[in-house]
Amino acid sequence: MLPFGQDTMHTESQASSLVQNDLVTESKRGEKESSEQSAQNQCTTMWDILVAQDHFISGIMDCQMKSRDARGKKDAKEAHLRETLASQGFERIKSQLDVPLPSAPHILVKGVNPKSARMFKSALYPAVVEFYIADNNCRDSFKGAADKSGNIPVDKKSTATKSENKMKDSPLTGSNGGKMSTYKVMVKTGDDLRQDQLVVMMIQLMDGLLKRGTLDLCLRPYSIIAMSTSTGLVEFVSGSMPISQILASYNNSILQFFQKVARQDNAKYSVRPEVMQNYVRSCAGYCVITYILGVGDRHLDNIMLLPSGRFFHIDFGFIFGRDPKPLPPAFRLTREMVDGMGGIGSSEYQQFCSLACQAFNLLRKSAGLVLNLLHLMSDAGIEDLSNNPTADAEGVIAKVEERFRLDLTDEQAEFFFLGLINDSLSALAPRVMDVFHQLAVARR
Repeated sequence: MLPFGQDTMHTESQASSLVQNDLVTESKRGEKESSEQSAQNQCTTMWDILVAQDHFISGIMDCQMKSRDARGKKDAKEAHLRETLASQGFERIKSQLDVPLPSAPHILVKGVNPKSARMFKSALYPAVVEFYIADNNCRDSFKGAADKSGNIPVDKKSTATKSENKMKDSPLTGSNGGKMSTYKVMVKTGDDLRQDQLVVMMIQLMDGLLKRGTLDLCLRPYSIIAMSTSTGLVEFVSGSMPISQILASYNNSILQFFQKVARQDNAKYSVRPEVMQNYVRSCAGYCVITYILGVGDRHLDNIMLLPSGRFFHIDFGFIFGRDPKPLPPAFRLTREMVDGMGGIGSSEYQQFCSLACQAFNLLRKSAGLVLNLLHLMSDAGIEDLSNNPTADAEGVIAKVEERFRLDLTDEQAEFFFLGLINDSLSALAPRVMDVFHQLAVARR
């Protein structure tokens, strides 16, 4: 033990050291809090962004609803939509924040182009709206900058002068003065898109299962989100055209369309080989998937084609065997679609049949996964699953299981699906119903 005097001096020295350490710690804490407060002042919270997103998207949907209910036919409704979007200031988000699109959160947008808005001839007149995409540095900062407190940094240095802001924030120009990038989205109201979202999710799942089995069928699932039971956003796949429009514009020939948009004189059919392959593969994939899911109401206005050859389906208002038309085929396959491959006698058509049979057998191996996921969704309020007028959810899922034909061997399943292809190709009722559909569309 130290003598009393030395012990006291040692204790005082320790106390002094502790006080100094506390002061240093407190000073650092104060600096940190000051720094955090300064950073907080430079930040916009996630809540602010979500509120801005809600006001912005809800306002656009409100414009679409008012235009849909306006007097007149399609052109008058379309003009009303453009005027409303412009007059209510949707060219730039009022809060001056860049917000993520609900259907594609990785894309930040800052406003819309009212002049490019248009509406489709259908009962609910969905609208296509072109969004201005924020600068790349804004997207990158959003993707990586949300910290634990939910704050997203905003670069305050970019607010230099009013004249510079006017140029930067102009809906038609980016930060470098060039034309801004855009992204088109279909705005739908009065329609429950949860069912469409389920089908697209199933297409994505089946695409992954096929690729895991080394079979890439060049499918084109698109982004979609149901924002309520009556509103939602759907990705507008730029460049795509309905089969009906292609046939009307290219002498009733898909092959002529390919020869126009993807011509290669020294290739078979004068069409680039990769485009023809995309077409053959995607046709096979969607025939199998729409059969398994029992997708109904298939007409040539909701079957789309891209110049790249990718073929895909949209509008899944009737699934699991429901169809508003009499005598529906197992899936939609027309002579014109097959002629686009070179006809029934072509090697491309034989490849189509082979790929479809391979895909059917691959998906049969994962039938349990698909059926279990449908069971999980049975209480989600999906119209044709939970509220099907012909059967309860268990009955609907049992019908999907029947479509997999798990009682057959792989070889028997191939013959079975080849029979479905022949039946669908020769079906007369869908061709008659297409005529009535076109007449109904022409009256809108």
